[in-house]
Parts: sequence; C-alpha cells; structure tokens
Amino acid sequence: MLADQLHGAADAAAVGERLREAVERCQVQVDGQQEPLQVTISIGASRFSPGENSDATLERADQALYRAKEGGRNRVELA
Repeated sequence: MLADQLHGAADAAAVGERLREAVERCQVQVDGQQEPLQVTISIGASRFSPGENSDATLERADQALYRAKEGGRNRVELA
C-alpha cells in the first residue's frame, strides 16, 4: 500500500496497526472445517526519504516486513 497523506512514523504505525487489527478480527470459513481459520498479517513500512529512489524505499519496507515475521508475526515494523 502506498499512502501519501501520512505525516510521520506515528501515522504509518497507526495505519499499519489498524490494518493488522482488522485482518485479525476476520474469520475465514473453510469448506469441511468446523472452526474458522484465524488470519493475521505482518506489515513492514518505510517512509520515502529525499534523494532515495523508490527501489530503496521498498527494500527498506521489505526488510521491516521480515523483521516483523522474525519477531513473532502479526506485527507492524517500521524502517
């Protein structure tokens, strides 16, 4: 997701956390299963820095995503 109306890391963390919580509340029913699946997401976010190209920004977000997964999943990590 690209968001150009955020004003800093706190805004990015808040949006990421709202997305994470919304997905966590979803219950996915699978045919043949009585219990719904619990779905969670990990989010990595980075802010575009002046002088940085988009590839570098996305790479930092990707690294943050892997930190979120390694840190226990179902988390938001900022780069």
